[in-house]
Amino acid sequence: MKKVGFTLLELIIVLGMTVVLVGGVMFVYMVSFNAWNSGQDRTSLRIELSQAIEAMSKDLRQASSVTLTNVNDVKYTVAGVDYRYCLYSATGAPYGLVKGSGSVPCAAGPIMASGLSTSVFTYVGNVLTIDLSAVRNASSVHLRTNVWPRNLPP
Repeated sequence: MKKVGFTLLELIIVLGMTVVLVGGVMFVYMVSFNAWNSGQDRTSLRIELSQAIEAMSKDLRQASSVTLTNVNDVKYTVAGVDYRYCLYSATGAPYGLVKGSGSVPCAAGPIMASGLSTSVFTYVGNVLTIDLSAVRNASSVHLRTNVWPRNLPP
């Protein structure tokens, strides 16, 4: 009499093949998920830096005077009111780009961009170069622009 069914060896082989197949699918899923998250981080970081650079460029184009205190601090005047952009970090935290007014310390202003690793302002002639680099998780973004203030005296 012949018995119908699977032997223990056949079941172990099928179980092993199933584990390998599911493991492969999970690996592909995890790699895709990590790539998606990395792209999302980089995109949100780039958007945040782009908006900060656009706001700074808009403000600095209207400036009637520009003073570079150091590579992380630029002061400017628009319509007789003093403003500044500076890089600020609370103890050990990543830098944030802060907009302040008058003689208010940088720490008191609103943060325009966070997670900055470097921010460098250079002012040569009538051209102000804004150079921002930021890192968030494993993503890094570097943006740079030149601004020509239009209301500087000749």
